[in-house]
Amino acid sequence: MSILVEQGFSLGLAKALAENTQSFDQRIWIVDNSGSMQIGDGHRVKDIDGKITLLPATRWEEIQDTVIYHSQMAAVLNSHTRFRLLNDPGQTVGRQEFSVGRSSATVENDIRKARQIITRTKPDGVTPLTAHIWDIQQEIRQMFPKLQSTGQRVRTMSKNRCRSGQVSLFD
Repeated sequence: MSILVEQGFSLGLAKALAENTQSFDQRIWIVDNSGSMQIGDGHRVKDIDGKITLLPATRWEEIQDTVIYHSQMAAVLNSHTRFRLLNDPGQTVGRQEFSVGRSSATVENDIRKARQIITRTKPDGVTPLTAHIWDIQQEIRQMFPKLQSTGQRVRTMSKNRCRSGQVSLFD
């Protein structure tokens, strides 16, 4: 919590984030890397000379910033978070699914890989969202006995500009 407070989070928010980490076994992000993410109606938040400024960006640049931020947050909280791209970015880029926060021993490498994959990925292709939701739903159903016994849940998020940001699909 001290790291979060040092970064400007209030003590209450830092505590809430820590409690959330305990309540959820993992978080799953579905990240839209389809061709429509090349549209330039996004925004990037930048600190320019101490002033927070919104700069124009593509939807993809906006999502890249979001994934990088949340992968770093997962590392700070030691909160297992999976990121699943809708379309395979290709072997030269990296895996379609990557995670951060599963083990504190690998967290620095996890962040490096997440940043590398998300910055090298180029948005292209269709938006096969339904197939990914069904796959994740089946994974969670298989995990249900363990989650129920520990009193935990799984949070799923979809980051897709067309859907107005993050949407909790089920938890």
